[in-house]
Amino acid sequence: MKVALAAIPLGLIGAGAAFYAARRAGRNEVFAGWRCRRGVRRRCHRPAVMPHRADVRLVADSKMDELATIEFVPPKGIEPWQGSVLLNEKIDRSTVAAWVSGRVAHDQLSLSQDDGVLTLHRGPH
Repeated sequence: MKVALAAIPLGLIGAGAAFYAARRAGRNEVFAGWRCRRGVRRRCHRPAVMPHRADVRLVADSKMDELATIEFVPPKGIEPWQGSVLLNEKIDRSTVAAWVSGRVAHDQLSLSQDDGVLTLHRGPH
């Protein structure tokens, strides 16, 4: 009986230590090289292609503020229409407009307006 009563405080101390260690390790998944945006609660946005588990680290809530940023720089090679699809998770009029704008910017398409009618032509490239 005395042994059982003596084991209770030891068990409570062990459980408290495990809780404290788990709390410090964190439960927020953060992808290597990624930053969270301000206002995102408890998780960073996941990329379209999931990375390997080795690319994920756990961060405590107290350390999440260090990862927050208000700046956004899209990954290199992403076209405006691709960003629109990723943000909206659908293809709509704004996605098509972004695609056409990108083609016009690369001189693959050209636009002309005759009597209020917008016409799409092949561009020089």
